[in-house]
Amino acid sequence: GIYAEISSIVSNCTVSGNRAFLGGGGVYGGTVSRSVVRGNHVDRGSGGLQNVNADNCLITANSTGGTDIWDAGAVGSGITPFWPGPFVATNTLRNCTIVLNDGRNVLTDFDQDGRLDVRNCVIWGNPNSINIKIKLNGNFQYSNYNGDLYGGTIGGTTNDPQFIDSIAGNYQLRGTSPGLDAGDNSN
Repeated sequence: GIYAEISSIVSNCTVSGNRAFLGGGGVYGGTVSRSVVRGNHVDRGSGGLQNVNADNCLITANSTGGTDIWDAGAVGSGITPFWPGPFVATNTLRNCTIVLNDGRNVLTDFDQDGRLDVRNCVIWGNPNSINIKIKLNGNFQYSNYNGDLYGGTIGGTTNDPQFIDSIAGNYQLRGTSPGLDAGDNSN
C-alpha cells in the first residue's frame, strides 16, 4: 500500500491488492482524491484507508482480519494502540462510495484525539460490516447507508441507493435513486 505524510496527495490512482500487518492496507495518511481503493487487506487496522482525507473515491472490497473496536474493513480514523501516527486530527470522507468491504466495522472513529466527518457518501452492501461508528465530535451528514450508525446524522437515508449494476461493479446511481440531489455541496 501507500504510507503517506500528512501533506501528501494521492490522486487519480488505483490502489489495489496490497496487504499490511498494521494501519491501512491501501493508504495510510495524507489525502486520496478521485481514486479507487480496492482489494486491500490489513491484519489489524483498516483495510482500505487509515487516517486519510478522501474525496470522490470508490472504496471497495477491502478487508481487515482484526476484531477490535478500531478495526474497519473500509476506513478508520484516529490512533490505534498499535500504530501511533502520523495522523490528521480530523479525517473527512466526501462524495465517496464505500461498498463490499469486510470487517467488524465499515467505518470507525475510535481515538479521543481523532475525528471522522462523512458527507455525501454512499455506504452500502458491506457484508459482515454493519457498524458505522462516528464519535459525538464527528459528523455524518447527507449520506446513504445501511447498517447500524453510532453517532449523529443530518439528512441521511437508509433507502437502497439503486446502483446501475453493482454486480458488474458499476456504482453510479440510477435516475430514480433517492441519493440524487440529496447531498449538500457547501463546504
